[in-house]
Amino acid sequence: MPPKVSRHRYDEALLVINLARKCRDLQLVLKRAFIELVCSTTFWTLVKTNRRSIGLSDADLHTLHLARMELRNAWQDLILTPPPSHAPGRKRAGTAPQRKCTRDSRVMEWKAHFASGAHLNVSDPFTYIDTLKARRHLLAPKWCDICLKERENAWDIARVQWWSMLGKILPTE
Repeated sequence: MPPKVSRHRYDEALLVINLARKCRDLQLVLKRAFIELVCSTTFWTLVKTNRRSIGLSDADLHTLHLARMELRNAWQDLILTPPPSHAPGRKRAGTAPQRKCTRDSRVMEWKAHFASGAHLNVSDPFTYIDTLKARRHLLAPKWCDICLKERENAWDIARVQWWSMLGKILPTE
């Protein structure tokens, strides 16, 4: 499983990138540092306001931007995907009166809930998955436990897939 993206400062990630490029045995560190930049709002603000201060090539910035767009697209596809069908007629937990939880009746409700800009436009989906899991209790009144567990599992799988995807896009030297 990929390490969680932390909230390191972008300048620390830049320092690690320069060091990793000098020491050929640090490809995973280099990948991690680039992913930190992909997910850093502060870094992208600096790219817009003071590009020259960054110290990365135009090719690196182009690749980082491509990786950021790919990650954002993958995130939006994931977050807008509702839980799949499960045992028909399963009662939703936490609702009074209890209603049946079936995918067909819930697709639009799921998409409407997650279609807000706050959910769609996150800069760091790796960390936001942890936020969603920590706030599971806010979803529990509307969604049955099976739905929530399935989505949490899908989010964990996506994290691993994104780590691999970004490794194919980002520079390794």
